[in-house]
Amino acid sequence: MKKIILPAFFVAMASSLLFSMHNGALNMTGAPGELDCTSCHHPGPANTDPLGSMQILMPNNQGTYIPGQTYPITVQVQYPGRQKFGFSAAVRQRGIQFVQSGSLSAPTAAALQISDFATHTLPSTAGNGQKSWTFDWTAPTTASGTLVVYAASVAANGDNDATGDQVYTDSLVLSVASSLWAKDWLAPIKLYPNPATHQLFIEGEWTGAAVVDLKVYDAAGKCQLEQKINPASALPLSLGIATLASGKYWVHVQHGNKRTVTPFFKP
Repeated sequence: MKKIILPAFFVAMASSLLFSMHNGALNMTGAPGELDCTSCHHPGPANTDPLGSMQILMPNNQGTYIPGQTYPITVQVQYPGRQKFGFSAAVRQRGIQFVQSGSLSAPTAAALQISDFATHTLPSTAGNGQKSWTFDWTAPTTASGTLVVYAASVAANGDNDATGDQVYTDSLVLSVASSLWAKDWLAPIKLYPNPATHQLFIEGEWTGAAVVDLKVYDAAGKCQLEQKINPASALPLSLGIATLASGKYWVHVQHGNKRTVTPFFKP
């Protein structure tokens, strides 16, 4: 029987590949334009085995975010009898590929890899029919329209082979909160009419000599209008919106070091 002797560097490459499978691939989240875990694990398309499931959780959150605030995000995958699991996750602005929105972090004890993505390392892969990982996401410091948390997960059969594993994907849509920075404002802001088609009026208690800076952002986080008004000469403040297309918008109101954000809809 003839023996086949592999060169040392092939053995090293194979060992390296097998080892790398123990740590997650950062860019396999299933986000638009990005791959998911099926590129390395080969059971077929994701979400085809009904025995398993996954979900993305943000405790005490109703699908909204406040700029600059930090939220715990949990990725949870279940598959009866499986003992090895993995995941990769990222946060993107809807419609914009490959660009991180906000920042990710996790304590060392979580045994995660964190960059523009969050993913597992070998110590955090063990489970018993289910597994969850939690990391922190800090939202962008300014409202950025609709954001989406994307994640892909693997329920592995533990045979150190890419076949036979099951892959699941999920996403969580986050809209900018309807009222932001309210604690920074010493008096209520009124915006009317809402919905509005041509003109918005804004009332508040303006003190000091600072002008009021008004900015209107669309759902993609792009500033569509900006106007600076001296409140001493124009009450209530008036903002023309006739040039805006139909849709949901957010008015950022800043006066000195105080600010708030209020949504409105143009039919």
